Amino acid sequence: DWRPELLISDFRLRGPLNGMDLIRLLREPIYLPGLPAILISGDTGTETLADAQRANIPLLHKPVRPARLRALMHRMLTSAA
Repeated sequence: DWRPELLISDFRLRGPLNGMDLIRLLREPIYLPGLPAILISGDTGTETLADAQRANIPLLHKPVRPARLRALMHRMLTSAA
C-alpha cells in the first residue's frame, strides 16, 4: 500500500529510459496515476522544456538552487494533499 508522495528524477538516466519516460511510465493508471514529479536537467534545449510542459512535469535546470527545489516541492505536496 506504499505510495511515494513525490518523485524527483534527473532527465539523463542510465539505460533506455530518460527521466521523462520514467515519470510517464510511473504515471500509467496501473502504477501511480497522478504521481507528482519534478524533472531536473542540465539540458537547456527548448525541446526538453516543451516536452516537460506537455507532460505537466515541472522542469528545473541545473544547478538547482535548494530554496527553489524546496519551494516547488512544498507547492506540489500541498496541492496534492
